[in-house]
Amino acid sequence: PKATATVHIETDPPGAKVNEEGETMCAATPCDVVYTGPGADPATEHLLAFLLPGYKLERKVAHATGAPVTVTLTKAR
Repeated sequence: PKATATVHIETDPPGAKVNEEGETMCAATPCDVVYTGPGADPATEHLLAFLLPGYKLERKVAHATGAPVTVTLTKAR
């Protein structure tokens, strides 16, 4: 069986879309992203992009370690 890992993602404020390499991982935070196979390896880096209208684009590197990912978004001017 393939390895799986779930990463819980939250943003402040909630409702951000989460992308990885152009693919939507979840439509709105908070959410859980499930990685399988090589992506579930805790050593694998996942560059996540957080998009919410009215806020700056934020990026964060996450690992499938089971620790939640929390990102605070900054209002755009």
